[in-house]
Amino acid sequence: MRVNSLKSGVCIWGIIGLLLVLSCAKQKTDEPMVAKIGDRTITVQDFRARIELTVRPDLPAQNDLDYKKTLLNNLLIEKMFALEAGKDTEILKRETFRLHIQGIKEQTMRERLFYTQAFDKTDPDTNEIKNRYLLSTREYRVQFYSIHRDELAEKIRDEFSSNSESLHDFFTELAAGEKIPEHEVKWKDPDPIPLHEALFSKPLSQDTIIGPIKIEDDNWLLMKIVDWKTVPQFGQESVQRWLDVEEKLHMNKAQAEWGNYVSAVMKGKTIEFNKDTFNQLGEMFLTILRAKEPEEKKEIAKDFLTVEEKDLDLDNLDNKEELLDKPFFTIDGKVWTVRDFRRELMLHPLVYRKMDLSGDGFAKQFRNAVIDMVRDHYLTKEAYKKRLDKDPQVLKTEEMWQDSFVAMDFRNKLLDKARAEVKTDSVGRTLAMNKYFEDYIAGLQQKYSKSVRLDQTELEKIPLTRVNMFVYKEKVPFPIAVPTFPFITNKPELGYGNILQ
Repeated sequence: MRVNSLKSGVCIWGIIGLLLVLSCAKQKTDEPMVAKIGDRTITVQDFRARIELTVRPDLPAQNDLDYKKTLLNNLLIEKMFALEAGKDTEILKRETFRLHIQGIKEQTMRERLFYTQAFDKTDPDTNEIKNRYLLSTREYRVQFYSIHRDELAEKIRDEFSSNSESLHDFFTELAAGEKIPEHEVKWKDPDPIPLHEALFSKPLSQDTIIGPIKIEDDNWLLMKIVDWKTVPQFGQESVQRWLDVEEKLHMNKAQAEWGNYVSAVMKGKTIEFNKDTFNQLGEMFLTILRAKEPEEKKEIAKDFLTVEEKDLDLDNLDNKEELLDKPFFTIDGKVWTVRDFRRELMLHPLVYRKMDLSGDGFAKQFRNAVIDMVRDHYLTKEAYKKRLDKDPQVLKTEEMWQDSFVAMDFRNKLLDKARAEVKTDSVGRTLAMNKYFEDYIAGLQQKYSKSVRLDQTELEKIPLTRVNMFVYKEKVPFPIAVPTFPFITNKPELGYGNILQ
């Protein structure tokens, strides 16, 4: 798990660590419910995720329970707004919106696929955990070289793979006359999995040469163990370390299993790009990324990214309509046109492994991003085959995002209506609009009162921090963990519905 906490209150989680605590983890069928309205439920997990994983409003509260009630009130009103908007609301008719929600749903399906095909199938035994625990008490001092060319690193690896002495001599020759960078490495450091596994999966002696280890594309490490020491754990620290070792070992094994599963799904599938089309699109996407102002980016991208049938409005592109029907790439016997690619982008925006805006460098990153998108396209197919689109947590995530967007759209329309109907001078206009809005909410709470169920006992038990965080998943097309918290009311009163004591 990788966590970086910044002074601003922003918290950034790595994708796998986040999956352990968010909705894609194993879902208990008997998970306690805090509230229910109609066919919508807010579980303890839902409540905590919506509050802890995004920036929440600064709400006045006399005590901890009032604070929780105010937060729950906002989430309930969000559900009421979504129910009021109904299934025929305009936003649900927009294809771009429907594809956006479908993309979030399919990303959740792939995350669940990871659990069913990898995490749930790898369960480290006690002996494995014990050995890793002992190794986790080691701290290494290493010398290292970074290699930034895949071809060179692979050549070194292949040449010395069967001769450790020659690799040692090679490392010594590299070091001749130079000061070699050194680094202290501890088990708890947020290092990439390949590096962590290289150092903490088996005992390493002084002067051992490790690598080259691939960290990511064009980034390899060749290391030498200079020295190491043991830092034993005691008491509660030791108990927590055991649990952390078990979690990390499980996840690392699951990642390896997942890699094998993905390889099996993609076996025999080779992507072949149409060179001319690739270059055209690559140049356009590079232009988008180089555009400094958000509005400029929007202007460049708007006509390409829309799914409506209309010409590309880009000055640097000729034969705009023809471009949409050009072949972009071929895979598994199917030709993907630019039009196919454009639609897929709505379901899966490109994710770049690294940002390189140089001409040649970006071409490689653009190619990799398209390849990753196509890989996920096939993984999504596997998820559908396994009926993960019907998985309760997938449906819950889809509902959460759709209700959030629909509710905010409804709120905005309600505010527009208030502006149009409130006829008063500028001095009293704000007060009048606030009263209009509050009266409407009060009427809505009364309307849905009989269909609301509240469990105040569960609400009281929920532990909450008062630290604002913004959490996102790394290297996925839809990185935001949960929707923006709906700030609709600052009132804690839950004087409606049936309260279960």
